[in-house]
Amino acid sequence: MNHKIKFNIHIRDEEFFSLKEFGSKIYLYPEESFALINTKNFLTILKKYDEELYKKVEELRSSETSKEVFLFKIQYLFAPVLPLQYYGVQYKSYEKIGNRILNGAPQIDIYMQDFLRYGLLSYYMRHVGDDHMQSKLYETVLCLEHEFLLNEARAYFKLGFHLDKRDEIVYRRRGYKDVKSFFEMILSPTMINDFAKDFEKNQYLLAWLEYKGYQKEIREFESIVSSVEEWEEKK
Repeated sequence: MNHKIKFNIHIRDEEFFSLKEFGSKIYLYPEESFALINTKNFLTILKKYDEELYKKVEELRSSETSKEVFLFKIQYLFAPVLPLQYYGVQYKSYEKIGNRILNGAPQIDIYMQDFLRYGLLSYYMRHVGDDHMQSKLYETVLCLEHEFLLNEARAYFKLGFHLDKRDEIVYRRRGYKDVKSFFEMILSPTMINDFAKDFEKNQYLLAWLEYKGYQKEIREFESIVSSVEEWEEKK
């Protein structure tokens, strides 16, 4: 490492005088940071400053086709001791991620999906050693990354429940803490028709039921719906 080389990086109205400082703010300026890091001038200076770090950056540039993944990983190369942060938001705990997912439900935040889509959350957990210190949660995240390939929305909301550890679901502006009280209300004569139409496509609701341990019942219901649909098509 050549300490004689000084960095003077300008992005919008901010100025950074070290890679560590720059790395800590990449999440706030993704587009500008990506453009800067890939300039010949920046890479030339980086190589003179720290050739080993330069090699790691070049490895990322050649291996990561996703800009989002590249920026997420490179911030921890420049500033290893950082909290979890991504696209303008810093998360002080895993619970904060789950809280944001569930507070936005049933809508989906496409950037929050990236934690599963690109394996960003599991990468960060390995980076800080939580694959060992919170091994149960880490294994859950890995499983949800796999589930995401099969059903993006359901895996996304299940991640929210697992991280937030929230038992309650908000359905049509009313909160329900247990499955029994939820179905007692939903299956009432005044609501049953609307609920039946909504149930199969409401991945937020299905994620909650799976989180509560009702996987078998969901599978049976989906099998019945599939059989009915096939019968209707043959009529």
